[in-house]
Amino acid sequence: MTTGPDSSIPDPTVTHPPVAAAGGNSGVLKWSLVGCTLVSAVLIVSLVVLGMKARSILVWALARVEDQVMAGSAPEVTPAERQAFRDAFARFVDRAKSGKVPPDEIRAFQKKVVEAMADGKITPEELRALAAAAGPKTGP
Repeated sequence: MTTGPDSSIPDPTVTHPPVAAAGGNSGVLKWSLVGCTLVSAVLIVSLVVLGMKARSILVWALARVEDQVMAGSAPEVTPAERQAFRDAFARFVDRAKSGKVPPDEIRAFQKKVVEAMADGKITPEELRALAAAAGPKTGP
């Protein structure tokens, strides 16, 4: 039996370096998992806080809408028309705070406000239309 480079039998006198043990990078993997866990925990806590504060954020945003409408009202808007809008809008905000206004209705109202303010002023007709849009929906 022949051994050596031309033979198909390996030479028993040649030593091979030992194979490195698996898991040599476990420290990196461990810290990656710890980091991902911390990021997930922060994200979950943030979402819970956002969910708890959603109504107050909504009320704040709606108050800004009322301020913009009042500031954008044309000079020919009467105090009675302004008060009618404020009253209707206050009822709208109360319904929104109690969860009785669906999100699509809020978006539709915001769209009407943006359309009314497109030219930089809100006419008496537009303010009356916004007051009507802020009122409760009675149909299906």
